Amino acid sequence: MREEPGFVRDLGAMERILHFYASEHPRHFCVVAEIEGTIDPAKCRAAFDAVQAGHPMLSVCVRDDPQRGPGIYRCDRPLKVGFSSVDEEPDWRRVVERELATPFADSEGPLMRAMVMYGAHGASIVLTSHHVLSDGMSAVFIVQDLMEALDGRPLVRLPELPSQERLVADVLLPGGRTIDPEMPDGLDERRLRTIADAPLWRPFEGDTPLVHTIEFDAPFSARLRRRSRENATTLNGALCAALVQCVAEADRGRETCAILSAINCRPLVRTADRD
Repeated sequence: MREEPGFVRDLGAMERILHFYASEHPRHFCVVAEIEGTIDPAKCRAAFDAVQAGHPMLSVCVRDDPQRGPGIYRCDRPLKVGFSSVDEEPDWRRVVERELATPFADSEGPLMRAMVMYGAHGASIVLTSHHVLSDGMSAVFIVQDLMEALDGRPLVRLPELPSQERLVADVLLPGGRTIDPEMPDGLDERRLRTIADAPLWRPFEGDTPLVHTIEFDAPFSARLRRRSRENATTLNGALCAALVQCVAEADRGRETCAILSAINCRPLVRTADRD
């Protein structure tokens, strides 16, 4: 255990590779929430402060130690939240494009930032998160907490969670087995850095993010979700399959089409849905 000011814990193996990968090929992500009603920037700022106070991982950064590797450390910086009127920023898609092109400084934190575009009848909120400590579902839960804070409801402070590997080791390994779940056998620091230095399926350098959207109405979304469950898949899996089909039809000369689809590990490690 490191005895350093602000130290929280070591990064797990998955967190380490995401940290190393982001330093070479920034691949953070955005979640957008569109809400109705008048937004007061001061109250919205206070709601973000309440959300940050309830989520310990929204007040951390990642620092590299030459001897012990990267670890999570507390930081006292408030979340970076920008505000603009819809007259200045009429299309949140352009904001997402800029956010995706702007990397995080892992050693500074926090590892999430927000942009609020507000008007007379509603607002669009763009949350940009670093993958090392957040996934898509986590970001959606943060949006939910933000809505509750805007509604004046108190938020419960969540506990600091261990790494994914530690959760798996505690739940699935036989009693008495001793391993280092933060760095499993065969995944030393050098190998993780080598993996992270390589592109996934192609180089990303020089990319300019472009965002296009398709909007589904509520009845269609409900039917799509129901059919996904009937076919023992997820809504995300169905959309990924449809995307691959569209690419295959548009480029019939393509021999392969690779797509990465995240999975939800929460049921496997028996954590609460909100963790």
